[in-house]
Amino acid sequence: MSEPDIFGPGGDYEITRIEQDGYSGPAFKKVWPSLRHLYDHAAAYGDRPFLVFEGKRYSYGEFFGEVRELAHLLQERYAVSPGDRVAIIMQNNPQWLTAFAAVTGLGAIAVAVNSWGRGEELQQALNHVSPKLVFIDPRRLDRLLGEGPVKCDLIVGGTDQDQVAGYPGYHTLLKEVEDGDNWPTPCPSTDDPALIMFTSGTTGNARGALFRHGAIAQSLKNLAFSGYMVGGAIYQKMLKAGITPDPTMDFQPTALLAFPLFHVAASHAVFLMNLQIGGRIIMVPKWDVGEVLSLVEKEGITSLSGVPAMMWDVLHHPDRNNHNLDSLVALGIGGAPETPDGVARLQAAFPRTVLGTGYGMTEVGGTIATNTGDDYLNRALSAGRILPSVQIRVIDDQGHNLPTGECGEILIRSAAAFDGYWDDPEATAAMMQDGWLHSGDFGYVDKEGFIFITGRIKDMVLSGGENISCAELEHLLQEHDQIREVAAFGLPDDRLGEIPAVAIIPSPGSSLSESDVQDYVAAHLAHFKVPKQVIFTDQPFPRTALGKIIKPDLLKQLGL
Repeated sequence: MSEPDIFGPGGDYEITRIEQDGYSGPAFKKVWPSLRHLYDHAAAYGDRPFLVFEGKRYSYGEFFGEVRELAHLLQERYAVSPGDRVAIIMQNNPQWLTAFAAVTGLGAIAVAVNSWGRGEELQQALNHVSPKLVFIDPRRLDRLLGEGPVKCDLIVGGTDQDQVAGYPGYHTLLKEVEDGDNWPTPCPSTDDPALIMFTSGTTGNARGALFRHGAIAQSLKNLAFSGYMVGGAIYQKMLKAGITPDPTMDFQPTALLAFPLFHVAASHAVFLMNLQIGGRIIMVPKWDVGEVLSLVEKEGITSLSGVPAMMWDVLHHPDRNNHNLDSLVALGIGGAPETPDGVARLQAAFPRTVLGTGYGMTEVGGTIATNTGDDYLNRALSAGRILPSVQIRVIDDQGHNLPTGECGEILIRSAAAFDGYWDDPEATAAMMQDGWLHSGDFGYVDKEGFIFITGRIKDMVLSGGENISCAELEHLLQEHDQIREVAAFGLPDDRLGEIPAVAIIPSPGSSLSESDVQDYVAAHLAHFKVPKQVIFTDQPFPRTALGKIIKPDLLKQLGL
């Protein structure tokens, strides 16, 4: 008997072709019409365990009861309506999740702001999207108020206080709500806007990528297919070990959520993905490898995802072997590539666990390609095979298609892609051309369909999974009166992949030190953007005929 065609008519991953809003290409047929449909599906799990955070436990029923109560509060007290923007600026906590679900279920637009930003960066984000309301925790509220008065309503989450700095607390407001059985508004449609997610721009300030409900649904189906591939790899590993899986066993996947929720790797790949499958989430406010190892043992975590730096922490923690980590069946590595040696060491340390990685970007809702199981072990440098609903082209600098195996810029077309950057048509036009998204990555696809990323066109540093704009660092430092010229770049790092560094030609008479430069950046930008190395030089920077700094030549000049 032949295997069913999962991509054919009636299959779980049936592929159809759609033509809408400038997109023409493949798409999954069986997707959620809106996030509201996903939430109602998940709420039906009722008493099934859903979320654990700092000892507090939520069932699916409890969580979505609170979500619907919050939706009533947003509409009745704050008059939040479909299309309004509601920003979330919080460290990982349950109120981040309930706010996201209430806002998007209501038909408004959730704005996921990078909570690691300084006050100036938070204010820039809010000024850009003009939200009607902001969910914020006390620490970020302090940063934001340091920049002056806020022009919209605030709800303070992540605390049990009745109010903070005169703004009402989340739990206090929820006590006012009497109805949480139903949603207060009609269901959003597939084409309604749902989410603005900020992504680092090569020219400085972050940009807000806008997604419709339908695009997010396609992204979740991509993630489901990636999960299907991981599940197949787990099944094969069990068979090789002489273990026969029991299909009747009541098994609930349990995922660690350690990525910050303003990334799709957390909001989509862990939160929304687990709603689809009835999984359980163990969430931590921030990465602490010692705490994570304890939680894996205590809670029976089955999947753990992180950037290579997080995996490095797990491998090198002195107490790793003192914990029972046998529940882990999947380790996902994302945000940056892991080295082949790192992959081999992870597999040796976790021989029963399936390893995987992938290729993605915010503007396409996350995943573009996936690599798992034996494929990953045999091709650790590859980001994997292209997902069935995604199209890829590789072009030269003249825009011509390149044949298999030749390296060029990677272009992407996907039904999961964003609609454009919020209130930034020029940036949107530069990124999306004729329906194809310019990734800014160099790479190639081999004859077996595996994609390899070989470099970046964009002037960015990828450090611990965070994109750092070199232009943003340069623009800031050029404002310093003791700096004549500056160039920012990345340097290799065993743990983080890359670290930000700057070369500076100081102004005459300058007394700047490395720590002076670092303190200046830290006062204006998020901590992960602070250069870890500052190099002073009196040699002119190498430049093109048009005056652009040639950074590869600069690194050679500096002996790096």
